[in-house]
Amino acid sequence: MGERWLVISYFTGVDGMAASIHADMRIKELQSRSVEVQVLSSLAAKNDHGLVQRVISLFPSGIRFEVRHVFRKRKKNAVNILLKSFFILLLFPFYALEKIFLRFDPTWSWYLTASREGRKIVREFNPEIIYSTGGPASAHLVAWAAKKASGAKWIAEFQDPLLHPTTYRSDSERKHFVRIEDAVAQHADAAVYVTEGARKRALDRVSFKGRTAVIYPGADSTRTINTNVPPDNGVIIAHIGTLAGTRNLDAMISGMNLLRERDPDSESLIKVIQYGFTSREVMTGSRSVGDRIVFAGRVPHDEALRRMEDAHVLLLIQNADDVSRETVPSKIYEYFLTGKPILGLVFRNPELTGILRSHGHLAADIEDPSSIASALMKIVKDFKGGKITETAGTEPSITLSSSVDRLMELVR
Repeated sequence: MGERWLVISYFTGVDGMAASIHADMRIKELQSRSVEVQVLSSLAAKNDHGLVQRVISLFPSGIRFEVRHVFRKRKKNAVNILLKSFFILLLFPFYALEKIFLRFDPTWSWYLTASREGRKIVREFNPEIIYSTGGPASAHLVAWAAKKASGAKWIAEFQDPLLHPTTYRSDSERKHFVRIEDAVAQHADAAVYVTEGARKRALDRVSFKGRTAVIYPGADSTRTINTNVPPDNGVIIAHIGTLAGTRNLDAMISGMNLLRERDPDSESLIKVIQYGFTSREVMTGSRSVGDRIVFAGRVPHDEALRRMEDAHVLLLIQNADDVSRETVPSKIYEYFLTGKPILGLVFRNPELTGILRSHGHLAADIEDPSSIASALMKIVKDFKGGKITETAGTEPSITLSSSVDRLMELVR
């Protein structure tokens, strides 16, 4: 029998959610290495792994949030719609009262109930490693409680920046996040970040007693890749994921418009297909390019992987906000494994630009339409010359297996 790990994550088994996909892949990889895993998660999670202990949040906002997730998994029929509406209406007065006094993310109160369960699990399961990953930062408070009740080592992993003006709703929530970061800095054996930018900003704020590390998440390189060749009557550029707010198609459209001025024939060969939720504002803003942008709607995660393989080029778009300086979109790692060329529209993030270019892909400044037009021109030129499949970049050095290797090295 190998090591025993307690994995604490608010989301597991939730299709299409980046935080859940991240945790799910690590659980699967740890199990493949004979690690005995126990998972503590929320009511919003699924028990796909057969080893998930689910705990409901304590406060109304969390209960309401999780009830919505529970009903999302069920068939949409009259009975389930009525049941969901009944629970939401029942909770509403308490939810409204909470929001008057606490402007927090709805997942915040999960740690109040999950901490008790975490202490119980470590007494019974006796793990060597406690691994908290988020997603919602409440997982780290649960892990802190579990560590205090055991002699286990604690790895705290931040998938997103914790303290940033865009990550908290009120000064009270900011103080709550400060408390979480201080707990990790003082008590965790290792703090893991998924970008160097996020790690450096954290080190500017606090001193860590344990180690800090940057581990790029990677993706499952054992998945079979379909080598379908897309149609040759135009360049299909696919974007997978949500488009809303500052992550939109405005920069791409500006680049396409500029390319049309420079070379109308080349621009006419480009078609962009969006798979995933798209806000009404993004759809409205795309009318100027007509049928050159197609909105295919949401698809399940497995289907999204297949859609990647049917494109010539994969499009990566960052949010045009300051937090993007500390983040790398997680879909990039699945993009790498398809063997397709990637066009990244990057917002003030040299780290992401470096990752793309070091793997042989294209990175354009999202604030510079000329750089986007030039990247599109190169794509069309490669397509016309029959060389687009030859520009798919190098074999990815960042995979799920390599990231879990590094994770396990931290505790050895």
